[in-house]
Amino acid sequence: MQEKHTAFQKGELMKQVLAACAGGIILGVAVTMPGVLLAFRPFLSGKKISQQSLWKTYKTLVRKKFVRIREVRGNIILEVTEEGKMRQKEYQLQDSITKLRISIPKTWDGKWRLLVFDIPEQKKRAREALRDFLKHLGFYRVQDSVFIYPFPCEDEVDVLTSLFEVQEYVYCFTIENTKVPSSVAHHFSKLLVRYLP
Repeated sequence: MQEKHTAFQKGELMKQVLAACAGGIILGVAVTMPGVLLAFRPFLSGKKISQQSLWKTYKTLVRKKFVRIREVRGNIILEVTEEGKMRQKEYQLQDSITKLRISIPKTWDGKWRLLVFDIPEQKKRAREALRDFLKHLGFYRVQDSVFIYPFPCEDEVDVLTSLFEVQEYVYCFTIENTKVPSSVAHHFSKLLVRYLP
């Protein structure tokens, strides 16, 4: 019986190859297209993949500095860099983002949650990813590192900041003043209309 193969969805191949590199992949003594395919084959079983696609993915990971090549006792080892580990965390969050939702309460306490952060430049990638996911969750961006949301969201923020290892740079304040800039009120108008008397 012929073995069935399924194709990778867009972006999935890079995720799988990066995950395979987490433990260190031995490529042998030379980095060649057949050698790369042979090294990754055990991690891609059951998937239909061409040598060209895998080679292109490998080259992209190297170019973006997500992986690096080291020679250890005559073997060429492919391993994940710090940048690559951050990318893996982004993939991890993307996988769970559908489950990450901020609950909308039956009654609103009229308070606002102000998120402020000052993430250092060496964690720039984490800072940018955090901004993207906050916007995805519905936060309004007041300034570059200031976001606002009307409902309790501390737990969800904890999940995001812990994944990106930036908890110490992020602060969440509860504001009791119900008066907010018109741009903020407009952004959340459809969400808050249910609480009007």
